[in-house]
Amino acid sequence: MVVLFFTQEKHTPMDGNTFMGQKLMAVVFGMVAAVICIVAFDSINLMVYPPPKNFSYENTEMAKAYLFNAPGYAKLIIILGLAFAGFIGGMVSAKFDKSSNKRTAWIVGGLLFVQYVINFSYIPYPVVIIVAGLALVVPATYLGYFVFVKYLKVKVTK
Repeated sequence: MVVLFFTQEKHTPMDGNTFMGQKLMAVVFGMVAAVICIVAFDSINLMVYPPPKNFSYENTEMAKAYLFNAPGYAKLIIILGLAFAGFIGGMVSAKFDKSSNKRTAWIVGGLLFVQYVINFSYIPYPVVIIVAGLALVVPATYLGYFVFVKYLKVKVTK
């Protein structure tokens, strides 16, 4: 199914409002795909390292104790989820924006960066997750765009 999604097709710019709508939808679809990846990796993390009973992220002390006492592999899953979300967001935005030269991928990366900053300000995360998540998201988004365009042989017009 994923292979069918990333098939090669001719990318030509459209004109008028449809062209701008195409860029907007590329950003929206990229963000939706990225959020789905984050939720998937968080679900994996919760299966691998389950929280204590009556756990709630609304209780900041409980969330802080859970996240700061998590083993290294649980933190790694969170970091990989944040980076992979950027990667998939860049790929999906490149798939739907058939005329951009990286613009929508950069926009998705910037929006994810802002989303991560907001998330990290509300939920106390260890410093390693904050630094790695913020440092990897924008380059991962560009890498997703680059892999989609260069290695999947999809031509994007400027």
